[in-house]
Amino acid sequence: NGVFHASSLTAGFALFMVAIAETSRLPVDNRETHLELTMVHEAMALEYSGRSLAILEYASHIRQMLWFSLIAGVIFPLPLPAGCGAALAAAAALVFVLKLAALALIMAFTEISLAKMRLFRVPDLLMFAFVAALASAILAAGGY
Repeated sequence: NGVFHASSLTAGFALFMVAIAETSRLPVDNRETHLELTMVHEAMALEYSGRSLAILEYASHIRQMLWFSLIAGVIFPLPLPAGCGAALAAAAALVFVLKLAALALIMAFTEISLAKMRLFRVPDLLMFAFVAALASAILAAGGY
């Protein structure tokens, strides 16, 4: 048994595509635009400023961190044994931060390399994510 399984990599890929759509990143939604048709998640933030806008932005960053944590746990699982020492727990926390940094770099590269897709193509991306998740479930059921 290796560290990486085909089912976990496929599930992580599916989760990554859903995370792109859910956190309104560039291939799905452009956060810099002010066109009402293309603003999927940012339309509610137009009426806020100051602390209220900061809280909305902070919530967006927390949502992205939760998605990254979920993806990191699926692709790179690192279980800690019960009763492990503080040094092992600190090393695991450092590895977790490195996994999140790697996912952030992958997300940044994805945003830089892809142009914004049309609004009517977003369901195709999510359907592809669903098919990848279904393939992951089939691979996991087969022991891969």
